[in-house]
Amino acid sequence: MPDPPVVDEIKEAIEVIRVKKVKLDGPKVVGKIDLPEVPVKAKPEPKEKEDRPKRKERYSRRKSSRKEPTPEQLRQREKREKERKRKEEENKKKKNRARFYKENVQPKPDIVSKPKKKKVAVQNYDSTPPKKDTKKHSNPVKRLWAWLNGEYDKY
Repeated sequence: MPDPPVVDEIKEAIEVIRVKKVKLDGPKVVGKIDLPEVPVKAKPEPKEKEDRPKRKERYSRRKSSRKEPTPEQLRQREKREKERKRKEEENKKKKNRARFYKENVQPKPDIVSKPKKKKVAVQNYDSTPPKKDTKKHSNPVKRLWAWLNGEYDKY
């Protein structure tokens, strides 16, 4: 157990430093510019309208003023619809016939077979491959490209 007088000496040796609390005022406004307020535009009062028919009434008048199609017009409309449907059917049949012809009837081009190379017995075979003799390009860009791609390599 520690001796009590030593603890008292340690407590006396410790100094407590207290700082006064500073209260900040907040942001300060420096060089404030007051702008004039934007005038609010007052909405003009609607003028008294004359007794004009409303839209709905006008539309209803238009609809009512439409004439019912005559029997002749109905027949012509039906005739045009039948003609349009008939043409669509014809086009559909033509496309089907063309597709069938291409798939089944039309002779398919024969695949041209390449003639097989004849095997030739190699005589006096050297272990080194033949050297390439390549013509150097006169254009410097082409010459650089050929050099980069190894066209001038000789092995």
